Amino acid sequence: MNFEDFQRKAPGALIGQLGNKAPISISSGGVSQEVVDRIINALPKDNLLCNIKNIRNLLFFLLVIAAILIVNRSFERRVKMPSNGFDRSQDNERDKEMIPKISDRKRERTEEKSPMSYYSAKQAFARLILYLRENKQPLPQVIWNGIPERTSIYSHGESGLLSGIVGGWLFCYEDINGNTWIARLTCLGEVVIEKEETDFNKFYPRPIKLDEWILDNTDAHIAVLREGGEGRVNNFGGWLMTVVVKDRGARPVWGGGAWYMPDKGLPIMVDAQTGELYDEEKAEPITLSKTYKTEWDGGFDEKSPDALISKSEYYYWWPRAYRNFNGYYIYNRLLLLTKLEEEKSKLSRSASSWMTTGILHGILGNWEKAVDDLNKAIQMEPQNSDYRYYRGLTFLIIRDLDKATSDFLSLPQDSKARTDALRYVETLRGKKESEGIIAFAQNIITDIGMIPLEVHLGPIPLASIIPKRQ
Repeated sequence: MNFEDFQRKAPGALIGQLGNKAPISISSGGVSQEVVDRIINALPKDNLLCNIKNIRNLLFFLLVIAAILIVNRSFERRVKMPSNGFDRSQDNERDKEMIPKISDRKRERTEEKSPMSYYSAKQAFARLILYLRENKQPLPQVIWNGIPERTSIYSHGESGLLSGIVGGWLFCYEDINGNTWIARLTCLGEVVIEKEETDFNKFYPRPIKLDEWILDNTDAHIAVLREGGEGRVNNFGGWLMTVVVKDRGARPVWGGGAWYMPDKGLPIMVDAQTGELYDEEKAEPITLSKTYKTEWDGGFDEKSPDALISKSEYYYWWPRAYRNFNGYYIYNRLLLLTKLEEEKSKLSRSASSWMTTGILHGILGNWEKAVDDLNKAIQMEPQNSDYRYYRGLTFLIIRDLDKATSDFLSLPQDSKARTDALRYVETLRGKKESEGIIAFAQNIITDIGMIPLEVHLGPIPLASIIPKRQ
């Protein structure tokens, strides 16, 4: 069917064609927005309901349009990075404006190999915890701040708009002995820790307790999008800190000018424990909600269009997770927390039970606990290659690349999982090209059902270049 025939016969012909599975092809790259717009524009504006014979056909037609939009988000998201346009000069200027002075020493940045990788705050912090344990150093008791290291800034071609790639994190923390340290972690797996003499009480109302830091910086981004906000084009991932908020007191937040509300023109920050949005300039809630929660629920909305369509397409994840229109995995956090406690409370636990809680800890952002539980699963079943693979993925996620390599090398030599996993490690080390792949999802069968685990290889700029939901 060509476009002219479609214009003459739509909308009834469209429903008939699709209903009878006529040869309307969709390529692996998805359907362009232009095609979708042409379909919509071809529909009669004044007598749509008259042409659609009944409500059932109307509903089917709407589902077809939604399915076309979903197909356009391929399962492996691909981004082509520009080969030039990298500029670090604005990076240092932003540091001066946005962050309190840490010390007089010069902060050097690691020169990374291509491709530049994205690395989340909780992943980096888990790497820090495991590193401190391994080297028998005191563990963090509280955090003063978490600052993204923008390893590169690139331009969007002729537009001149800039985006940043987060390739590492700085954490200023206080250990259990009361000493203050600054830790720098890169997506290449490097860890550098130095003693810090700055009195952070001069800059922040209080430190952040570890158990109140719930949202990762990626979670904050999802929370913003869910409420109609957007990431700024020069979004560098958000800054973790405490701020005194009206009617809330001193709160842990993700801020630093990363997000805004386009309808109100407000710069916003996100509560790192509850996901509530605040006006960053006035430091007050955008909406005084009567249903203010004490902990974030993961943004899981089982009645949303995203959830309903994903439920039918990826039914094997339901009700644990779904994939929204922006391509993010939304987890039923409250359900997963309940299932986690149920598994932990069992008097006798199997290897698969420990594997299950390990995966749940990781999904919930506690990657160091994920490693701990996967260790126990492997101790009980040392020959289980799946458990070693999952632990290897966890090490890959937190960027302990040596341990990830060790686990992947233990897999059967003729397995595709081994070959692919070792290639992922080489990609993160900058020794192999990413071939455009920035992330992949691994479906893991646990004792509570299948759960998707997404692994980022980079590059992923957190900016408003993500297609917005219409």
